[in-house]
Amino acid sequence: MALARKVRDINKRLVGVSVRNQREGLLEITRLIAEVDDKRGPEVLKACEKEGIIARLVLLTRDYLPDAAAEVYYINLCLSSLTNLAFFWRSASHSSCPGPSGGA
Repeated sequence: MALARKVRDINKRLVGVSVRNQREGLLEITRLIAEVDDKRGPEVLKACEKEGIIARLVLLTRDYLPDAAAEVYYINLCLSSLTNLAFFWRSASHSSCPGPSGGA
């Protein structure tokens, strides 16, 4: 349950109007996703899906693209998070653990 709460708190930063808070939230979610072990991967995936973080990462990536040279660090954070979440989705869809909503 603590993991879901962390994800929810980070999401509040990601959807805020402050660019600084968004970037801090992006760094936090990237760290959280990268540090979670394979057993908790499906849990963090579900929490991110529930909070809308996956869609938010895609939107942030799109927002950073027009100035890609200056924003490459943040684009890489988004892509790293999405890649790790995709790995957890793939792992969950091939195990006995229920995968994210929408199925495999």
